[in-house]
Amino acid sequence: LSLSGQIDLASTLIFTGLANIITGMTFKVPMCVQPMKSIAAVALADKLTNPQIMAGGILTGTIVAVLGLTNLIGTVNSLVPDPVVRGLQLGLGLKMFKKAVQMLPNEGVPSWDASLWIQWDGYMTATLAFAFTIIFVRSSRVPTAFILFVSGLVIAAIRLSENGGHFGMGLSEVKLVHISGTDWLVGLLQGAIPQVPTTLLNSCIAVCRLSEDLYPGRVTGVNVRTVSSSVGLLNLVFPWFGGLPVCHGSGGLAGQHRFGARTNLSIIVLGICKMLPGICFSAGLLQLLQHFPSGFLAAMLAVSAFELASAARSGLAGDSDDVRMCLLTCCFVVFFNTAIGFIVGLIAYYVVQLSRGVIGAEDDVKDARTKWSHNIARVKLGLSMAGKGRRPSSFHPHREAV
Repeated sequence: LSLSGQIDLASTLIFTGLANIITGMTFKVPMCVQPMKSIAAVALADKLTNPQIMAGGILTGTIVAVLGLTNLIGTVNSLVPDPVVRGLQLGLGLKMFKKAVQMLPNEGVPSWDASLWIQWDGYMTATLAFAFTIIFVRSSRVPTAFILFVSGLVIAAIRLSENGGHFGMGLSEVKLVHISGTDWLVGLLQGAIPQVPTTLLNSCIAVCRLSEDLYPGRVTGVNVRTVSSSVGLLNLVFPWFGGLPVCHGSGGLAGQHRFGARTNLSIIVLGICKMLPGICFSAGLLQLLQHFPSGFLAAMLAVSAFELASAARSGLAGDSDDVRMCLLTCCFVVFFNTAIGFIVGLIAYYVVQLSRGVIGAEDDVKDARTKWSHNIARVKLGLSMAGKGRRPSSFHPHREAV
């Protein structure tokens, strides 16, 4: 997003770092601060502008804060069916993977031209980086993202030097983001609508349950109301100054715990490590990122897409109606856009639920059809045998007729 000019790197580092520090001082666990994945995925796939991204974050923050402060979060979350949420995640994951492929030479169109393979931005680099990430992504001893990022920075520094560039330093400037009426509308439809259900489910409800499992008996300050209020207030303020919309998440908390973090100190230190480069040399860091191997970026983005899409696996493991709703939502997200996918999926889900209330679930319908066919066959058999003057011992004319 920084390389494409959709967000300001300095503002993002400064305000996400500040969000880390505030979070660390609020909760007594290593509560992560991470980008809102649905908004980031839509921004990458549909090329949203900076004001549109920030509008999506502000609107999401407003909705989540109101629901958290009024204790309505559970009620609203129950109205958004899980298959639709999973369909959104699957569709956004596929769109993100498409974006990763388009970062490759020739926009990912296969070619055996050696010049497209043997270069830092080529297919070979992306293949090796992707294989490394896929193999070690679940390893607790090999920080794959950190290794790729540091390796990419080293390569970028070499390429920057070869091109006669220099690493710039200087204090960063933070500006107020101006959001138009169109930006608010796009932010609502493309950003807030797909993000709110995910935030309620993963950033507010699931993360609280995980905290209870990881730190039983500890006074952590983590509950649905405080977490949703935290997410809401962070996004009500920071996006106005260019800070990327952020949330808490169960996956991030699990990752922090897996790599050894047990207290809020790790989050505070991480926040300081973000703020310092954001304040002092974000311009130089952006220059480095402009020479960052696109193969590395494509590999990391592809794996992130898989992580987002794999979160939808529960939507593909339910009954047949839920699977259809998940895939229907996914298809409309991929082939149209996120807002249309959400609306179509939501309407279709409740139409199916209404029909199930009238004619019964699919299994009930199948059972009824089987019993009806069986009874018809028995009636025909009984009538046939009666016509021949025989009567099967199990045949009861009155019961079979009924």
